[in-house]
Amino acid sequence: MAPTPYPSPAIAGEGGLSTMLRRMLRANSTDSGSIPPLPQAGEGPGVGAIMLSRIAESLYWIGRYVERAEDTARITDVNYHHTLEMGASPEAQERRRQHWEALVIIVGEAPRFFTMHDQANEETVPFYLTFATENPHSIVSCVAHARENARTMRHQIASEMWEVLNRFHLELRRLQEFGETPVSAENVHLFYRSIKEFSHLFQGITDSTMPREEGWYFLQAGKFLERAEKTARALDVKYHLLVSDAEGLRTTD
Repeated sequence: MAPTPYPSPAIAGEGGLSTMLRRMLRANSTDSGSIPPLPQAGEGPGVGAIMLSRIAESLYWIGRYVERAEDTARITDVNYHHTLEMGASPEAQERRRQHWEALVIIVGEAPRFFTMHDQANEETVPFYLTFATENPHSIVSCVAHARENARTMRHQIASEMWEVLNRFHLELRRLQEFGETPVSAENVHLFYRSIKEFSHLFQGITDSTMPREEGWYFLQAGKFLERAEKTARALDVKYHLLVSDAEGLRTTD
């Protein structure tokens, strides 16, 4: 079952911000009507494009993967509680489905997701974005990738940076092995807050232990580029859905 493509949102009129964001996101996509997957380590703008320094590349991708895990936790947590307030009418059920489908479109994983699941809802999407190892952009995958990059250069980073990545990786693996899911957690908000707190702990340790040299700047570049791209993706996909929700609330008043 293929997802129905969403119409393009008009954020700032023709040729405005919306057009600029879509050009940024789709510059490397062969399909001009779809948002490409998030980049991964080893990928670049050209064939075989890699950084000159292996250490710089590892630090850059650690920054991106940790930020990606936090961003995914944030949007999943907000979407879960936003959809809880939509009610149980058929119109609300359809709006709820669209909001969950939008999350997998934001990360460019809709084709892979719909080969594994028939529909996007509060059961399938949080698990896919959090624990699914088949999803290279899930939280558990991002933390594993960040840990692996740190493992290859443990002599170049503080032991505390490695320890926090390794500890959280093992904790997520433990939850995964016990069959835990975000929705089955005692409190969904507390579950995703722990992921955000892991990211903040890692960033705090990084700021406290790394000298302000080239390595620190590569890690910061990865973090802020990831944050900018995820923000652009969320604006591109979610804007028209939020406008539709607001119009629906006005018609019911």
